[in-house]
Amino acid sequence: MTSPWSILLLSLAVEALLFARPGLSGGPAVQLFGDLALQSALLAGAPLLWMRFLARARLGDYGLHLRRIRRWRNECLLLALPLIVLALLLTRVPAMHAAYPRFEPARVQPWLLVPSTAAFAIYGLSWELFFRGWILFGLRPRWGVWANVIQAVPCALLHLGKPSLEWAIAFPVALGLGALAIRWGTLVPGFLLHMGVALAINLGCVFWPLAS
Repeated sequence: MTSPWSILLLSLAVEALLFARPGLSGGPAVQLFGDLALQSALLAGAPLLWMRFLARARLGDYGLHLRRIRRWRNECLLLALPLIVLALLLTRVPAMHAAYPRFEPARVQPWLLVPSTAAFAIYGLSWELFFRGWILFGLRPRWGVWANVIQAVPCALLHLGKPSLEWAIAFPVALGLGALAIRWGTLVPGFLLHMGVALAINLGCVFWPLAS
């Protein structure tokens, strides 16, 4: 296991690059999918290079595995139901309804939710690998419960610019997902919950118009 300070410093460098990344010119598809590809490369690239060349570790050591699926399957399903209902209710907030789906053409052509959801799934897995995998499981052997707090802070900061309600809940949600990753020993169910909520929000914003 390598130094937790090295993980922390490299993660801060990646975070700085994410904040400083340039905007892409072109149509909505180029801007969205290009930006997601760039973020995914940064979020997944740093942990994967670290594990391969420095830590000599396996992905499973950082929570990316499907072992003991029976341990978390039922709990994940029980959590998914209220979270999806809550996500649909959040679409009744005008700021949330205006912000999603991120791929604006999907409002007119809902089938475009298919490719955009696939792109966001890749991005979401990279996000979970970075925060709930690499940072959390990398720091936890030395720093214990504080590893969860440490991963939640930059995770919440990357929500700057999102609707105020989403920004307000980003830190406690990141803490909750981190706690679940620790409880289950894997980041996969947290990724599934995260994607389920995101998909519910997109569907609610597209197919459930706000009352005039």
